[in-house]
Amino acid sequence: YNRSAASFLGLTREDIGQPASNALPFWQRLGNGKLADLSPLTVPAAASYGERCQLQMTSAMLQDAKGIRRGWMLVFYDVTEHADLVDSLVAARQEADAANKAKSDFVANMSHEIRTPLQGVIGFNELLAATSLDEQQRSFLQMAAQSAAQLLSVLNDVLDFSRIEAGKMSFDPEATDISKLVEEAVNGFVPAAARKGIALNLQSELQSAEKIHVDPMRLLQVLNNLIGNAVKFTDEGHVTVTLRLLEPMVEIRIADTGVGISSQEQARLFNPFVQADGSMARKYGGTGLGLVISKRLLEQMDGAITLSSEPDKGTVCTVRIPLAKAEAEPGAKFQQNKLSPGQFSAERHVLPEFSGTIIVADDVPDNLALLDYMLKMILPNATIELRGDGQSVLTSLAAMTADLVLLDVQMPVMGGLEVARAIKASPVWCKIPVIALSAATHQQARDACVDAGMDDFLSKPVSMQALSRLLARYLCAKGPVTI
Repeated sequence: YNRSAASFLGLTREDIGQPASNALPFWQRLGNGKLADLSPLTVPAAASYGERCQLQMTSAMLQDAKGIRRGWMLVFYDVTEHADLVDSLVAARQEADAANKAKSDFVANMSHEIRTPLQGVIGFNELLAATSLDEQQRSFLQMAAQSAAQLLSVLNDVLDFSRIEAGKMSFDPEATDISKLVEEAVNGFVPAAARKGIALNLQSELQSAEKIHVDPMRLLQVLNNLIGNAVKFTDEGHVTVTLRLLEPMVEIRIADTGVGISSQEQARLFNPFVQADGSMARKYGGTGLGLVISKRLLEQMDGAITLSSEPDKGTVCTVRIPLAKAEAEPGAKFQQNKLSPGQFSAERHVLPEFSGTIIVADDVPDNLALLDYMLKMILPNATIELRGDGQSVLTSLAAMTADLVLLDVQMPVMGGLEVARAIKASPVWCKIPVIALSAATHQQARDACVDAGMDDFLSKPVSMQALSRLLARYLCAKGPVTI
């Protein structure tokens, strides 16, 4: 009789000699000498413990000289503390996962709640810019537009970082003309560089058009971050973007004569929300996420980024991406709203020859008013029908012919996805282009629109340029169009 073992297992001296199955509830699991399912196991502890404990067991079968089983020798190890630690770690992981999901849900909801009013701020600003203004009014308007653009940029950075952290950043690689993409990125910052009085140069050492297999929108995002930083942190001198081929890589080098960064600060720059120092953050603003996002995006595309800098002399960022060529372009779920230069002019985005009917549905009155003004500027001879919910769209389609439908995804009575399914399921309406309008920009939102049968996707805030490009694509086939 082992008093310690008996106490540990909650047994008494009177249990000695009784069938083991009566004293030890797990004993019947020893059938046929199989012990594999007994470790680990939980057994009741003595009343003095006041709790259950978990035991790790090793065992040996006792046999006589003839090999006949005569009993068992069981050795128990108390692993309760270890098991409790494992349970606490599992619980902590579940709690962290729940908190991370709550954060992601909050950020996604924040995106929707901020983008919706930004739609009005940016959109009406754009419409006002097309009116007759004096020099001072136009200056005020430009400053308001820049502030709104900065707010949208901050929002996009936070959303992208949240998606990257959650492993939900999507990529759609396709055959991309790298020279044209870099040129597009550089041209986007020519006005900003001119306002600061610095030179922005593009030098290409490529001898021919090189197409690489990459997500053009993500690479453009990286280049916008890096060129934007170079222009922002350069007050005099120049920014030079150099494109060259270093097989099997393409190298894009962004060099500036800006403020520069000390070697101590450089090591911190690829950490989230970090800028070189507090004074720089106060002077130039920003979230401190641009380099982090760029690095993560490039890594997802099998590329890399390096940075070298010297205070008061400037900074050089070097991007390298594989020169991987695709035999065929994979079809994108939605086109990227790109037209050839001959099809679209940002200076005059009007389709005067179109005289059909457009139905627009959004439950926010300001958004409806904005889209109405935009559409009437782009399509001066079209009929624009405004609806405040999804059900009224179907009612209108039953009474009139429409050439295109713009649907907000989240609406009362009937949401945009449900309306799209009904339109595409109808033999009468199924050929009508249906365009999603959404403040949600994550891939799941786009996938849901694809699944509902929608033909394209416009993320809020919607610009005149993006809207006119999309309309040109879907309405040009209706007849001759002058742009």
